[in-house]
Amino acid sequence: MNLKNLFIYFVLSIFFLYLNLTPFVRDFSGVVSFFTNPLSFFYTQIYLKTKQNYIFFNNVTQTQLQNKQLKEQVTKLKGQLSFYKNLYEEDVFVDRQRDYYGTDKIIYADIIGRDFNGNYNFITINKGLSHNVSKKDNLAYNGYAVGYIKTATPFKAIAVSIDSPNLKIPAISLNSNTSGLFNCSKTGCFIKNVLQDKPLKEGDIFVTSGIAGIFKKGLVLGTVKSVQSDAKEIFKTALIYSELDINNLDKVVIIKYE
Repeated sequence: MNLKNLFIYFVLSIFFLYLNLTPFVRDFSGVVSFFTNPLSFFYTQIYLKTKQNYIFFNNVTQTQLQNKQLKEQVTKLKGQLSFYKNLYEEDVFVDRQRDYYGTDKIIYADIIGRDFNGNYNFITINKGLSHNVSKKDNLAYNGYAVGYIKTATPFKAIAVSIDSPNLKIPAISLNSNTSGLFNCSKTGCFIKNVLQDKPLKEGDIFVTSGIAGIFKKGLVLGTVKSVQSDAKEIFKTALIYSELDINNLDKVVIIKYE
């Protein structure tokens, strides 16, 4: 039905609707209905279609709102899950360190920075003098030596890492009491200055000896991976490997040097 016919039907419908209300033409209701019924049906269809579209788009809007609320709830739950996960990992870490050192009187710190000046590797932690951290205190993790405090301010401290090229740490083997010096370079970490007649083999575990006034005795440095020996030389050397990756640590334990 084009617009012209639609207009004609509309005008006639209004006209006959008016006549239908008068007694004179009441008997011609059938004729009036002939003209009004098609237009009424047409408008009824438009109404129903419009109502369906309204319901559809209203449902879409409600669904979008619900999806937004669900996303907000998921984000909130993820945040809570992350918080409890970190809390659990912190508890596990604390319990493990207590087992290693046999005491509750240890200080825990987060690593917040690293630096290297060519001779020494430095680790910055978020604990300082106000947390009872002082110069010469040792850093450790799971029984392994990590470094020692060089300087401390009220709220942070800087430590020298054991893998610093210019740092030489007196060490002793737990297996044979063989002594030497622990030192690291770009090619790895070694136990150096071991006399040729001293026992030294793959699998020997070396710890800090406690002499030289830097590290407490008994912190693990690493395990012998291979031995380099030349009978013509006075000393032999052992390549050391460690299960602890210092460069990937994000927290440490501070052991008071007393």
